[in-house]
Amino acid sequence: MNIPFVKMHGIGNDFILLKRQDFPNASQDQKLAEMICQRHFGIGADGMMVAEASEKADVKMLYYNADGSQGEMCGNGIRCFAHYVLAEKLVPEKSVLRIQTLLDVREVEIQSHEPEGSRVKVYMGKPEVRSLELSITLDGEEIKLADLTVGVPHAVLLEPLLSIHRVETLGPRIERLDHFPQGTNVNFAKVHDRSHVSVMTWERGAGHTLACGTGICSVCSVLHQKGMVEDRISVIAEGGQLSIEIDENSGIYMIGPGEMIARGNFTGKDF
Repeated sequence: MNIPFVKMHGIGNDFILLKRQDFPNASQDQKLAEMICQRHFGIGADGMMVAEASEKADVKMLYYNADGSQGEMCGNGIRCFAHYVLAEKLVPEKSVLRIQTLLDVREVEIQSHEPEGSRVKVYMGKPEVRSLELSITLDGEEIKLADLTVGVPHAVLLEPLLSIHRVETLGPRIERLDHFPQGTNVNFAKVHDRSHVSVMTWERGAGHTLACGTGICSVCSVLHQKGMVEDRISVIAEGGQLSIEIDENSGIYMIGPGEMIARGNFTGKDF
């Protein structure tokens, strides 16, 4: 079968988006995600999202990682999803959308909307911090990390220097530590000053990605609780920049783009 799709990215975090009516067999979502996200034999992406009707919001977002596992929410993904459902006229055109995820219903504000992409502000909720100073030992190195949830689980390491080697070496090992029975995303952060931070991420179920929205929010939350940053932070990931706003009473807000890459049809010969 031919499955219409759109490919988008949020600061380098790339996704395949499709409608439930174009792929009615929801029981095969995970298999499709694994196939369609494969970078050599599929289209290639960090994850896949399916738009469905919702009884409690404007629209429902189902998110799958590249390995086929289902995620509760995706920060960069939900910005792309907001643009997609507006562009495809799956929701009425308005400035604030309510998007149902497996986690909860998220309100997203469309700050600008053009054919090539949108700028979106997303309320990311309040973080649930389990530890700001968890100590682990790997290969004789004592590593201090924060353990928290911003929609999905995250570990945050503060680093004097950021390197791909360290992300790809430590990331998969920390992701699968016994301490994290459901796995965790692993974020490596460097503070430049009180308003500027750089982040690199190893994502649960996707590996080393160019950006992670919930990961960036988790980093900013940890740094804010440690008194190291202001309420508004500019964060540079490998794929681009996000703005984060922190309100001690209401939680975290993420502002950034969702940008179009391509549209086409996936030939799903196994469906």
